Amino acid sequence: MPPYDENMMLDYCDAISEGVPFTRPRACHLLYHLVLTFTNPEVVEVSCGYGKATLYLAAAAKRQGGFVNCVDVAKPLWKGKSAMDLLRQAELLDICRITFGRDARWYLLELLRQRPDQWIDLAYIDATHTVEVDSFVALAVWTHMRPRGILIFDDLDWVPAIHGPVDGEFSAPAVSHVQAIFDYISRLPDVAEKAEWGQEEVKWRLGLLRKRLVRKQHIAKTDSAPTPRLTAENGQPLSSLSLTMQFPKLSVLLPTYLQPEILILTLRDLGVQDYPTDAWELIVLDDGSRDDSAEIALMALPEDIPITVKRLPVGGTYSHAMLFNELLRLANPQSDVFIHLEDVRLRPDFLLQHAKWHRTEVTFLVTGPMCEGPVETFEPSTCSRWKLMQMSGVDSQAYRCCFQAVFAKNMSYSRVLLDNLKKSGDLEPFDASMSGWGYHEIEFAFRAGHIGATCVYDVNCAVYHPTHSTRDELEYRGVDRSRLKSEGTARNVEYLCRKHGLSRLPEWRVGEPLETPPIEF
Repeated sequence: MPPYDENMMLDYCDAISEGVPFTRPRACHLLYHLVLTFTNPEVVEVSCGYGKATLYLAAAAKRQGGFVNCVDVAKPLWKGKSAMDLLRQAELLDICRITFGRDARWYLLELLRQRPDQWIDLAYIDATHTVEVDSFVALAVWTHMRPRGILIFDDLDWVPAIHGPVDGEFSAPAVSHVQAIFDYISRLPDVAEKAEWGQEEVKWRLGLLRKRLVRKQHIAKTDSAPTPRLTAENGQPLSSLSLTMQFPKLSVLLPTYLQPEILILTLRDLGVQDYPTDAWELIVLDDGSRDDSAEIALMALPEDIPITVKRLPVGGTYSHAMLFNELLRLANPQSDVFIHLEDVRLRPDFLLQHAKWHRTEVTFLVTGPMCEGPVETFEPSTCSRWKLMQMSGVDSQAYRCCFQAVFAKNMSYSRVLLDNLKKSGDLEPFDASMSGWGYHEIEFAFRAGHIGATCVYDVNCAVYHPTHSTRDELEYRGVDRSRLKSEGTARNVEYLCRKHGLSRLPEWRVGEPLETPPIEF
């Protein structure tokens, strides 16, 4: 049986499809994560070839309770195996129907006549290399795609004169017809998002389009305050709940650098939060990624959530203090609470659990378990800080913790705390004199404690931090985590102690049980 765990599933698919051409593993992983953004996804693949991409599409569809329909004009074999054999080996044929030997146009005509409504969630078109076929396929699929559905084009870089057969006849041999079709559809009024991916990652570009829900969204890419991405006809932000007066206004602050796959999952979790969409915004700061990480990840976020995206021209510096200050500058000046996130998975009540601490003038700096391990979990025992809380000898849902226990990937505080820091003489919330890895949030927490804030470790604010792939870290992101951690820790601990007149950092403090505020609003 295929494994349920996400990381294990990708390893499972990688092992089964190793050596199978032509889609690169990173592109397959991206397809997998995009399918995961849907519930009961209906997926269509045109030109499945040897079935490499099909395997990942089907694996994600199975996990989400969906189904895959795919077609190929031939029945190509790789080392004697077809796409169907590959899926049979992976035990995924029960959720995937493969049709061989059919022209994609006739296949889609028959399929779409049976289901004439808008029902496709994700379509992956691996070009047939003729404009006559690919233009029909793309427009037919787009017509029957659900709002918020995603259309993905492979082969944006395919040019007949360069990549086609020598004796082939093409009407425009020097032009990428896939790029031309992609550009045409991207200008249609019902397109919400457009992105290209792959130039840096796999040296071959894919094009991604997402269908709009109501009207075209707006993505701010300036320093101005964010505006809602989706509005109703009366110009007001759409929301299932209009209870902003009862809920603290939140700004969720999310820096990212060359991590589109985990970013998609983080945004997917944000998109299903139990918090009214008109009471929070998302600020994404792309730290100089060479790819379109942030834009692609937006495919996973509902359109009724206000969002601001900014990309720095050069990044990857791990200068969190600088990034955090910039995120705060981009946030709505009316926000009451700021929540920091990075490459983590979230519970549906994550925003609610943080917000409950910030409804009074009492200032808290809230963190929670950062759970780690091979399988997704929100069990606090998988957090490195949990033993400190257990040492209190009292079971509690929340603990007063020492400033060293605060996680940058999971912390929140109020505007009142920021104002108090400013009154105490701090020019910026985070000390930008610190650079490299680590302790930026610890130095912030130290100063917050000195002006009366209470550091809180709330079990219900847990996040799951997936294991980093060493291969991706080094080969793609160019991040030597162990070296950065070693060098950054020594430098920033020395700076923190010197700045605050400490001979060394205080001993870690055992957690003290705290009464948890009610979550009712």
